[in-house]
Amino acid sequence: MQGVKKIPVLKCVKGAIGAALLAVFTILFLPAFSKPAKNVVMILICLAIQITLLLVWVCISWFEDRCSWTKDRNAWKKERDNLVKEKNLMSRKFNGQTLLRVKAEKKRDNAEKIIERLTESFSIMANSKLVESQRKDVTNNGEKISDS
Repeated sequence: MQGVKKIPVLKCVKGAIGAALLAVFTILFLPAFSKPAKNVVMILICLAIQITLLLVWVCISWFEDRCSWTKDRNAWKKERDNLVKEKNLMSRKFNGQTLLRVKAEKKRDNAEKIIERLTESFSIMANSKLVESQRKDVTNNGEKISDS
């Protein structure tokens, strides 16, 4: 795993176990073959010691990997939490923008209604002015006709 620092004490312990495995193999296991009848027990004892040391080695390696898994899991959780926070912030911003958009649409609708009312009242006023000017024209024309 890249970027994961191994625990220095465990590295030393694993090195010591490796040295002990090598020592048990060279000191006890090889001379055991020189006297076959008596040394079957010695071979079994050497194998038991080596298997025990290998199990301790594997346990330490598993613990180191487990520590790195925990670090990776914690980093993943932190990244996930940051992404969830960012998503929630974006959701709030979007909801805020949606709220602003809804308010703007309501204001636009109200403005359109006001414009329609003003247009209607302007057209009514324009029609009334037109009718009034037409009446004046008719009255003026009637006076001109009666004067002539």
